[in-house]
Amino acid sequence: MLSARGDVPPFFVLIAIGIGVTIWFIQAQERRGRLERRWSDLTRKLGGSFVAGGLFECDTIRFMLEDRPALLEFRDGKNPRTRLHVSLPRDPGGTLRISRDSIAQIFITALSGRRLRIGDYLFDRTYAIRSYPEALGRRVFATARRQEAMMAVRRLIACSGLSIDIDATRLEVRIAELADSAEVAMALVRTGRDFLGFLYAVDLDPGIQWGELSVRMAGRCPICATTLVEPLVRCERCLAPHHEECWDYAGRCATYGCDPRSGRRVA
Repeated sequence: MLSARGDVPPFFVLIAIGIGVTIWFIQAQERRGRLERRWSDLTRKLGGSFVAGGLFECDTIRFMLEDRPALLEFRDGKNPRTRLHVSLPRDPGGTLRISRDSIAQIFITALSGRRLRIGDYLFDRTYAIRSYPEALGRRVFATARRQEAMMAVRRLIACSGLSIDIDATRLEVRIAELADSAEVAMALVRTGRDFLGFLYAVDLDPGIQWGELSVRMAGRCPICATTLVEPLVRCERCLAPHHEECWDYAGRCATYGCDPRSGRRVA
């Protein structure tokens, strides 16, 4: 019954709220069930194991990527994300971060110093690359595989908040949204697999060819294994040349057999 002022009785308000909460809960459970079925199917494709996260934790798929322990995390809700984390077999020789450019990134760049540019105008405008030492970034985007490396990044161009981070122990590919299909999740996995190859694949010197001898005059840095370019420093003991940034990163000569205690830099 309505009151004299025509207000709705509190009893009916509570009923309406209860119905709304019930509908929301049912829809959330249905969505949750669809996501868990989707991740279970993806788990079978990856040959891993699925762990449901529940209300406050991420859904997780654990699997092996190129014989390395890896996991995919899926977070829904107000701050969604999908993250691929891969444990690295050894220190790749520095740190590397690749992210979509933005006003915030421009501000960060101004504070943190010059970013690495790979020479492709559109790619350099779209993505910010920060590498220390720069030799690590040059190795990943080496001329022989630059197009392949750019394709691995651009594979996720439609995803928001893309970032690729590499340090001494892990490779992480992250997007700031819930992967709404198995195809998007597999795109993260393929990009992670590609970057494992970029980090640890043996570079074949194109100056050496089977069946025909040709000589490349430029050598390779013993730390990052990429072509030597200025500025260079030499070990005082064995005279081996190194990239200046690589020497600063390692703190000593990396030539096999050279006593690291006696090797000092010579400009």
